[in-house]
Amino acid sequence: HWSNRNSEENSRKNIHAHYDLGNNLYEAFLDTNMLYSSALYNHADDSLEQAQINKMDRLCQQLELKPTDHVVEIGTGWGAMAIYM
Repeated sequence: HWSNRNSEENSRKNIHAHYDLGNNLYEAFLDTNMLYSSALYNHADDSLEQAQINKMDRLCQQLELKPTDHVVEIGTGWGAMAIYM
């Protein structure tokens, strides 16, 4: 709808509405690492926590990271992926 378009002003409102909620809301449905993206369930009985670890592990494998590599993490949440790397 035209009145709800993502203008500069509406973008600011959307950002504040989303990010000013505080961690309590996100802690209610995210894993302990506060990963705010889909998980990778390798097995039907994987917990959310394990599925998030599976995802981070798979991403690191696909990146073929070496100890001398540098990774820039910008705006990805609470930093769990950078810590895992």
